Amino acid sequence: EHVPEPDRGLCNISPAEPSNRFADWLRLYLLQRNGGVWMDASIVLTAPLDRSVSASADVSGFCIDGMSFETSFIAAAVGSPIVKAWRAEMEKIVNMDDDAFRRYLFDQKLAGIEPLNGCWRDC
Repeated sequence: EHVPEPDRGLCNISPAEPSNRFADWLRLYLLQRNGGVWMDASIVLTAPLDRSVSASADVSGFCIDGMSFETSFIAAAVGSPIVKAWRAEMEKIVNMDDDAFRRYLFDQKLAGIEPLNGCWRDC
């Protein structure tokens, strides 16, 4: 109900699907459209929220292992270009099978492109 009808067909993922792909898409859609903070129900705050969110950053979040950005807590400005690029990338790959996804990643690497890594340093 929080996604306008014209936008519902963009991801081709059913909310009833057993994987977390719809939730991953929905958080990016809502953050790009509305901005704000996404926190999974499993998050327990041990400090004020403003300690975890940078007012000057386009996107704030956590990197636990030094390699991947955690999606359980994301803060973003309305219309964030980083979230927009992330969502566009997800919509592009979400319905690929494993072989198509591997080929896509290989082609990206050959072209010297890592779609979100260029934005990562700006977060």
